[in-house]
Amino acid sequence: MLEKISQSLAGRIAMLELLPLTYSELATSSDFAERNIWELIYGGSYPGPYNENIATALWYKSYVTRYLQRDVRQLIKVKDLSKFHLFLKLYAGRHEQLINLTEIGTACGISHATVSEWLNLLALSYILFRLPPYHKNFNKRLVKNSKLYFYDSRLVCHLLGIESAQHAEIHASRGALFEGYVISEVIKLFFARAKTPNIYFWNSHKGFEIDLLIEQAGKVHAIEIKSSATYSNDFTKQLKKWLALDALKNNDDCFVVYAGYETLTVNGINIIPYKEIHKNIVKGL
Repeated sequence: MLEKISQSLAGRIAMLELLPLTYSELATSSDFAERNIWELIYGGSYPGPYNENIATALWYKSYVTRYLQRDVRQLIKVKDLSKFHLFLKLYAGRHEQLINLTEIGTACGISHATVSEWLNLLALSYILFRLPPYHKNFNKRLVKNSKLYFYDSRLVCHLLGIESAQHAEIHASRGALFEGYVISEVIKLFFARAKTPNIYFWNSHKGFEIDLLIEQAGKVHAIEIKSSATYSNDFTKQLKKWLALDALKNNDDCFVVYAGYETLTVNGINIIPYKEIHKNIVKGL
């Protein structure tokens, strides 16, 4: 649509990026029943199934067929639909993993450049996003391998053949599904305030990783994401290593988001349920 607009409209428009619904938006619906996290992940966040009272499985099948396999592939002029569908399924299986263009290209029988082109189009279409690694040197953030996530968890479930919330809860991609759900929620809250989220992950050569870093106003907030509904002492293990890197780091800037329901503070680190992201991590934006 943007390509067909001849005028720039500079100074006459404001643009907001509105992603699928947040948890708090879904919870305001009069017919919203209390759901556990796996029902939320399997139900997805697009308003269509909720607004039109359509079975989730049917809606997503139509979405993939009519939008991803028709509109999007026309934009990138895909001649072989089977390769594009395989490409989507392979990246759904790599949800939350480092991007490897060569590996996917070989598996799909397409070039490195084609994989990059398809990924860029899906990012511009708000189907997926890249999470870059954090480095103090900004240039390194741009050139090092990013992780890839889909914005909508139910779309990943559909592409992976996950058939129910119970199936999602025991699936091998359980942790990746929950992690993607949480990071997507954070991005939605930034976008809804017309802000660009400066978000990253941390991967240390010393053998530890932080799932999500949010850089804001000169501070870096570190977040670990755990799909367990029960608190464990291991939750804060990586954050303690993160704090040890710099004496100026503050416990108040560290969070663990988990699939449980209680809010806790352990050694000054905030342990919060997935439902409370908007009240804790992005408060004051």
